[in-house]
Formats: sequence, structure tokens, C-alpha cells
Amino acid sequence: GKSEWNGQSGCNGRFIGIELDSPGKLTKRGDKAVAWFGDTYPLSDVKYAKTPEHGAGYWMPYTDKQLETHYAILAALGAAYPTITEHLRHCDVSPGRKVDASPLLDMGLCHAALLSHKQPSPEPKKVMRVQGRLKELGYPVGNVDGSIGIKTKMSVWAFQNENDLPKTGEVDEETASKLSGQDGWEPKTMPIGSRAE
Repeated sequence: GKSEWNGQSGCNGRFIGIELDSPGKLTKRGDKAVAWFGDTYPLSDVKYAKTPEHGAGYWMPYTDKQLETHYAILAALGAAYPTITEHLRHCDVSPGRKVDASPLLDMGLCHAALLSHKQPSPEPKKVMRVQGRLKELGYPVGNVDGSIGIKTKMSVWAFQNENDLPKTGEVDEETASKLSGQDGWEPKTMPIGSRAE
């Protein structure tokens, strides 16, 4: 379809597309959210969002497995093709015509995953300390094994986001210091939404 980015049209011919399946933008009708194709979902399973790109509507959150897979694909693409530096949505290249991906997709986490190959890995013992502390705070780091995988990178990014730190997804000195609670600083735990509860 018609698309443009940075002065180039026909994005389908030069971009790599990753599909995150969902019912798309939903419309509230009574106590249900209705998809364009007629399926209905309880309002308790969806989230309301309003952005300039998407307008106002309800959206089904992506599953943890979808997001984990998406971030892993981005990390693999970034490592295999280092010239890829941007992660875009249909609504970025076809504004007004497309509204996906959902506004619930955290573009900062996507960007961190795409560029995760650019940073050297810190020593495993330091990573294990960070992973252990993040796990205590409720962040989904995966295994506490000293290996910087996509779950650990995304958990570090989420911790940085919650605690007003520069969002890099990397275990830098400031992040490690804040995690350890130095200077009496109390780190914020992972926020839990209603669906997780």
C-alpha cells in the first residue's frame, strides 16, 4: 500500500515487516469491545489508549510470548544487519491509513532490542547481581545466570523507565548503583497492570 518514510515511498519493497497479530483497534459497545470483523471482547481484557497516530480506542494487549518473540527478532535483525537503526510502525509510514501497531507496543523497548548488539556485555557476576535484584523488584528477567539476554535487557530498560534513568537497556554504573539502593535511594518495583493481576 501507499507509504513513505524519509522521502522514500513504497516502504514494503525496502523494509522488513514483522507482524504482531491482534484484533486491531476495538470500539466500545456497552460492556464489550468490538473488532472490525465482529468479534467481541470483555472490556476487562482490553486497554483504552488515545494517541495522535491512532486516535481513541480500545486495544488488546500483546501477550508476553508475542513481545518476547518480537524483541528477540529485533535483536537478531540488529545483530545480522547493523545498518538497521530504526523500528517503525505502519502508522508511521502510512499515517491516516494505518493504525497498527497498537499504541500499547513500547517503542522504546523495541529500539533497545534492535540496538542491543552494539553494547559490550558486562562481567557475568555483575549481571547476576543485577538480575537477582531486578527479580526481587518484580521485573521478568528470566534466569539469573549472568547472561545478558533479551529478557534481561528489556527488564533493565523497564527499570530505567520506571526510575527516571536514561533508557539504554544496558547495565551501566548508574543503573547498577540505583538497583543496589546506594545513598538510601529506594528503587521502584515493576508496575503490574490489571491483566497481570
